[in-house]
Amino acid sequence: MGWTVQGAIGSDYKIDASYLSPNLQFAYKLEELTSFYEMQILLSEPLYNLMSLKARNTLRKIDVIALNMYNNQAQNANNEPIGIYTFDLSFNTKDAPTISEDHQIGDLIKLAEYETINIESFKNKGVDYMFTLDSDIVGLQHHIHEFNPIFRQAFKSYVQGEWAQACENIDRCLELWENDGPTKSLQLYMSQF
Repeated sequence: MGWTVQGAIGSDYKIDASYLSPNLQFAYKLEELTSFYEMQILLSEPLYNLMSLKARNTLRKIDVIALNMYNNQAQNANNEPIGIYTFDLSFNTKDAPTISEDHQIGDLIKLAEYETINIESFKNKGVDYMFTLDSDIVGLQHHIHEFNPIFRQAFKSYVQGEWAQACENIDRCLELWENDGPTKSLQLYMSQF
């Protein structure tokens, strides 16, 4: 999220668009960090702050980072730490809903308990209803309801420098979800110090 300058580069035979911005460099760095945190989606705090409350509730703050790539024209010229968030994805297909033959891509697949609700009245009020009614979106995070409060406590202790307490909660997190990249990255960072 931020500004960029677009320019054309090339020759008489081929022209490509080029984009320059410290915000764009931050986006590239954030994309690189997906492999470090072993997550497919990372978002910056400025983008998080633009989202609706329902959308924010589906995200998990996983770290606070400071990058040295900004200059005085960037949104973070003081090199202040920026929170990064992820949207946890479940790859458990056994709980996937059955899809009817006439389903169109982009159509809402309602959870069984909301089958009788008419969604037409919700559509003109934004997409918040999808975070409650859509079985795909809700199903993506089905596995983390027990995990999230423990991770939040571990992260809070980590940020406050109470690393002994953070380590206890991290161990509990890894018992529930042994392959969680953000939990493993916090554990790795604290083990180095």
